[in-house]
Amino acid sequence: MEGRRFCPSCGEDVVVYEVEVERGRQRGREVRCAYCGFSLDWVPPASLARGGTLIIADDTATLAEMVKDYFQGRGLFDRILVARHGGQFLEAAVRCLQSQQAIRLAIVDVRMPILTGTQAAVAFRWVEQAFGQTLRAPLIFLSALRVDENLQRVMEYCAPAHYVNKSTEGPPEALLDRLYQVAVHLISQPPTEVRPL
Repeated sequence: MEGRRFCPSCGEDVVVYEVEVERGRQRGREVRCAYCGFSLDWVPPASLARGGTLIIADDTATLAEMVKDYFQGRGLFDRILVARHGGQFLEAAVRCLQSQQAIRLAIVDVRMPILTGTQAAVAFRWVEQAFGQTLRAPLIFLSALRVDENLQRVMEYCAPAHYVNKSTEGPPEALLDRLYQVAVHLISQPPTEVRPL
């Protein structure tokens, strides 16, 4: 099946394709975005258990607080931390891991001062490994720019990871809804084991 559908990760109508997948013990077909590979036909479970920490790293204070408030209202996380740059993101991650608090998801702006989101995400994977984590926390990269070859490589390296376009078109709630859809998708997937870097 080829056609077009709205992709919450890209923030626009995209060409789609179907692929056969296995989830647990069930085999089926999944419609995916041809650009970023995001699963478009996936339906989240009726309820997701609350737990873990969400770390939001974005140098735009207004956006970071909007994302925090939106996710607090959804009740998916026990704790939500906000960092203003990549260095603060790594500090927050280290503090969580030192106190044995599970990081369930991280949302990272690609373009931040001091350490960019991509630099911080790669360093975060090394921090997870150094702390002996057996499962990787999912990452969402936020950017107003399209995914380029470098970001694609970083997302593959940092998997599980997805991209959400923070387009300025439309109301802020549209971005928050798309971000939430991608977050639910990521945290509902089977965990990814830490592999040697």
